[in-house]
Amino acid sequence: MAFKTGRCAGKTIEYEATCTFDCLCLKSIYGGRTFTHCSWHVTCGGKRVSGGPAGSKPRVRPTEGRTVYVDGLLRDLAASLEEVWERSVTVPQANRGKRVTGTFRGTPEQICERLGLKLGN
Repeated sequence: MAFKTGRCAGKTIEYEATCTFDCLCLKSIYGGRTFTHCSWHVTCGGKRVSGGPAGSKPRVRPTEGRTVYVDGLLRDLAASLEEVWERSVTVPQANRGKRVTGTFRGTPEQICERLGLKLGN
């Protein structure tokens, strides 16, 4: 069984190579200071494990930007994005089994467009 490692908010997370790992970060400015809040998720066989400094979901409205790192299936990433962004994110049928690796920055609309995902309200 092969394993990979991912990094999120200064932590190293080890996961099976066939699983999906994502790290979602939101940057905000409050009182003249910049804060970055990150959460990570590992999805494998329909089961999800989440973590981060304040649990699995940053409780902050981003004012500056979003960063998404993914190594895995788009369908698993969509579930993580829905949870953090509190908006529906769907994967077109043709892309459900597609595996993606990379870092994506921008608004939810820009990130979804680059990944071929559909963003709802």
